[in-house]
Amino acid sequence: MTDDPEFEAHLASLRERFQDGLPAYRDRLAALRNTLATQTGDDTVRQLRKVAHELVGSASMFGFEEIGEQAALLEEAADRVLDRSDPATAVFTPLRQLLREIELNL
Repeated sequence: MTDDPEFEAHLASLRERFQDGLPAYRDRLAALRNTLATQTGDDTVRQLRKVAHELVGSASMFGFEEIGEQAALLEEAADRVLDRSDPATAVFTPLRQLLREIELNL
């Protein structure tokens, strides 16, 4: 990283805060998964895409590259559902993989 111990300490603190927030992401994604199991509306897929997009942007920055990669796959799947290229069920596999990756990092 850098030779600045103060910067490194600040970055470590931010990384820890991000990791502490992973259970909230997990719970939010799981709730959306449960909603999608009974209602496959665009609003739920949009919400799922939004959460995935947030994770794409922040996970890699804080050293959680695999979470970022899985979130990117989910975001892409949600985009395909929203543009009607794929059925709503297309988000389930990347969502399951993202949830698993989050669990591994708790």
